[in-house]
Amino acid sequence: WYTAWPQASGEARKADKLVLAYCCGSDWDEWTQKLDKEVMTSEPFRQWAEKNVVLFKCDYLKFKNGGPNAKEQGDKFKIKYNLAKIPTILFLDCDGMLISRCGYDTASLREEEERGNPKAFVAYCEDVLENRPPKESVAEQKSLKDAIAYSKKHFMPVLLLIKGEKNTVVAQKQQTDLLKVQPFVRFVNQNFVFYMFDAPAETDKAPEAVELRKFMIDNKLSPTTPLQLIVYDWYKTGSEIRDRIFSFMSIQQDIDPILEKLDKSVPNPDYNGAWLEDLKEAKFISSRLKRPLFICFTDQKEYTQKFFTEIFDTPVFKDYVKKNLVLLRIDFPTDEEKIKAQSEDLKEQNRMLADTYAIRGYPTVVILNFMGQRIGDAKYRPQTVESFTKSLDAVVKSDRFSRP
Repeated sequence: WYTAWPQASGEARKADKLVLAYCCGSDWDEWTQKLDKEVMTSEPFRQWAEKNVVLFKCDYLKFKNGGPNAKEQGDKFKIKYNLAKIPTILFLDCDGMLISRCGYDTASLREEEERGNPKAFVAYCEDVLENRPPKESVAEQKSLKDAIAYSKKHFMPVLLLIKGEKNTVVAQKQQTDLLKVQPFVRFVNQNFVFYMFDAPAETDKAPEAVELRKFMIDNKLSPTTPLQLIVYDWYKTGSEIRDRIFSFMSIQQDIDPILEKLDKSVPNPDYNGAWLEDLKEAKFISSRLKRPLFICFTDQKEYTQKFFTEIFDTPVFKDYVKKNLVLLRIDFPTDEEKIKAQSEDLKEQNRMLADTYAIRGYPTVVILNFMGQRIGDAKYRPQTVESFTKSLDAVVKSDRFSRP
């Protein structure tokens, strides 16, 4: 068990493994002590952990001395991961991004299990690894013009990564590191339209270089700054810089200061519970409001109409949505006029989503948490809206990836 996060994350990066972070109170908490005795020191768990994860213990000690940095590290984990109780087990990637979490009830030895053989918890751990989200790359626009157009279409701010004229070795490494860190990549993909470019030299007379140089001059952006992140707003306040970041030290050790600064620069969207049809906009709202994304794949036939009449169009469902969900309708109409009314981009988006989630019939509901991970699904069946909403709420509250 590592007791310092930098060592644990470094080992996880080197071995390409997840970190199992055990947040506990070993010298005072009876549930921690019970879990230690029955699960954490058991041979099946130890063998599984040695092969599959890096072990890290964040121990909230009361009577023993945990070392000079233990309290600072513990306080940081408590705030960052919203630790309301212990023991809590977090599955983290090497950059500290939360993959899954559970508490004592999930990790404990079951009554029916043989002492020293916590099969259920090991099976849970295996499931977390099997459903580990794949690594992402930053979704980059092809030009500044494309970034502006995309921003206006999807109502999202633009994040520019600008490399200076003197592209130093340090700046190049900082850029490379930044684009590898998964919390940064996922945050950018969820919240921004991204474009990266080199500050053009004065001698470069290409049309795009002239355009970029004019943009930098108009916005007083220095071409000599080695590396800078610029948050630009084209969709809400009418073309203005919302924030700038120039410091990129210790990116892989601590990305949080950059993410916190970027997070503050993005205004939360207004959302009244209406059905959306644009995936990018819906994911942005879901991410900002920390709400699950409720995707309904529909057609114009009887059961889709029943779903709306009996459930979706009722005041009970609408009231629930306003506080708890973001709605996205992926429609496959059969009426020729409605088919023509859909843009080719929308048709392609809908086909892609239907393939992604293996949709074989309509209506079908897929529920994603705000991190984009699938947490539930549903089909139409005759039931009351109260019953449907109660079942839906249970899915939302049981999400192991995002609940406190």
